[in-house]
Amino acid sequence: KLLIFDSLNDETKEFARDATQTPEGLIDFTGTEQCAKGSRCLLAKEAYDLLLKAQEVANQKGISLEVTSAYRSIEAQKILWERNPNSNLVCPPSPTCPHTTGKVVDIRFKGKTFGTMTNSEWLLLHEIMFQSGWVRYANENWHFECCDTVRYAKAKEKGVSAIV
Repeated sequence: KLLIFDSLNDETKEFARDATQTPEGLIDFTGTEQCAKGSRCLLAKEAYDLLLKAQEVANQKGISLEVTSAYRSIEAQKILWERNPNSNLVCPPSPTCPHTTGKVVDIRFKGKTFGTMTNSEWLLLHEIMFQSGWVRYANENWHFECCDTVRYAKAKEKGVSAIV
């Protein structure tokens, strides 16, 4: 169940609410500083803790992070797949799809769009996220995984910070 607050529409307010835990055990941080306005943001607890760690690292550099996508239900992934059934761009809906694990974020710097992030900003984001325990999906500058996703395990096994 998602609570909607009118304050989400108020551009002058930075926070709408604190993160809460869902009955499924996910951390719902929709409406917080870390979640892009209009996005629904849920993560597994271990992933959320690493996101907070990444924000601490970013804060030291004077930067704020903003998640545009995190956990997706299989039903939500199915809708994305039906709109664009191209496995190079969208993961087919299944329990092994990284976004359905709650251990993935699509992320950027606050105040930027994916199109306005510069190459040096993408490199800095990669550095911040890797330093905080995340690995990047090499085909997308904004997609990071943690914990025990398949890509994360492969990257750790190979000793790399980005993997396909």
